[in-house]
Amino acid sequence: MLIEPEQRAPMSSESMLAFSRSFLSTRDYVGLLESTLEGNEAPGICGLYNKWERSLRNDLVKLRAKRLNLDADEYCREAASVYGTAQIAVESVMMDSPLKAELYLHQCRWAKIDELAAGRLFDIEFIRSYRMKLLLLERRSKFNEELGFKAYRSLYNRVLLASGIEPR
Repeated sequence: MLIEPEQRAPMSSESMLAFSRSFLSTRDYVGLLESTLEGNEAPGICGLYNKWERSLRNDLVKLRAKRLNLDADEYCREAASVYGTAQIAVESVMMDSPLKAELYLHQCRWAKIDELAAGRLFDIEFIRSYRMKLLLLERRSKFNEELGFKAYRSLYNRVLLASGIEPR
């Protein structure tokens, strides 16, 4: 069952895990459980993806901190820089709305999973990539422009206040 970045998730990641349980060895199933979009020691392509994701998030933090005259080091996580994430971060912060930026980042995340899973058919890495894509689709389904803008504004104001800057 192929999935695309704009569609609704055909099943939840939890349903996928339950379905997969009877077809996988215990080792592969445990590895699949650990295959998430976050975490430091994830197996297989997930570990590579997570290094890329941390680099992307750090690049986003650096750009946002610079705009607010904050020290980015205070907010960055320890991670090696990964080629290409700085350009993605620059392009996303230049978008005219937080929703457009999130949709762009969603596409980039999807493309990274595709890149890491290229040539991996009928093995555990393919199954991991499928779960990761389901997790991305679940996250995307929660995007709501109005609520997102309110949450963004609230977070932005909290950062300003923490920095001693009065929000407008």
